[in-house]
Amino acid sequence: MKNIKLLTILVLCASLMMSACTDKTTDVKTDAPAVEDGEKVQEEVIENKLGFENVALLKAVAGCFDKKADELTEEDILSVKYLGVGPEADGKISVCIGLQEYSDVYFSQEVTIEKLQEHVKTQLLEDENGTYGDLAKFKNVEVFEYYNIPISDVSFVKDYEDLAFGYFMDNGITDVSSLEGYNPETLYELDFTGNEIADWTPLYDIKDRVIVNYTLEKMTDSEGNEVDVPFVTTLADVLEAENGETQQVPEDSALEQPAETEAQTQTQTEIEPEVTYSDIDWSALFGE
Repeated sequence: MKNIKLLTILVLCASLMMSACTDKTTDVKTDAPAVEDGEKVQEEVIENKLGFENVALLKAVAGCFDKKADELTEEDILSVKYLGVGPEADGKISVCIGLQEYSDVYFSQEVTIEKLQEHVKTQLLEDENGTYGDLAKFKNVEVFEYYNIPISDVSFVKDYEDLAFGYFMDNGITDVSSLEGYNPETLYELDFTGNEIADWTPLYDIKDRVIVNYTLEKMTDSEGNEVDVPFVTTLADVLEAENGETQQVPEDSALEQPAETEAQTQTQTEIEPEVTYSDIDWSALFGE
């Protein structure tokens, strides 16, 4: 299975839920800035036409579109194909979005980090303690990455009918029962690395596309060079291991393989060609 996980990206994340954007207008007041020298400071009032619970998220997404919060439209929300939310190296939460141009590059054989950088917009969240349920509104996403943020309900994923790659990491997810029956034809990978799932049964129908754990290990290639080798454990691997039928193997390994394995790989490629992704330093996409 091919994996184009952005290996060390520190900006991404969020929790979603099943819901559509509403037309109801809601006035949301943010915390007023501190009053200094006895001066009264007026509270900021936003016309929250899209019904966001997290005003900071609304502002950040609007900023990615070079708009004010009350100018963001449902059409903007539904045009988002890539959505990432998570902490950067300094701990501040960033929101990253990519539109159709990003998606075209992401899934092309000519994908490079430079091309992707041209189509990503990033904004910091003003309030890092807000909820992330509003991310359910972005239901046309094809790639999401929600890292290091608390998520308890993953039912929103069912709204992502065109999802190809979805990455959770260290979200505190324990229950995936709401995803029973989720099986879009577009799905390649749904990653739950760093989460303690109590019962994987609801995902058995897509077990070969569900990643239980993704790690990088230092190994030596055939020329004696130290390389980072990705190891991917799918739900199918776990179930087979329980029956004593398999063991974990590196994905896209740079290590020298036995001739028989190489021949098998070549035969599989001839039967079902796949896009080959080069060794890209994905972490460079958002910088340090």
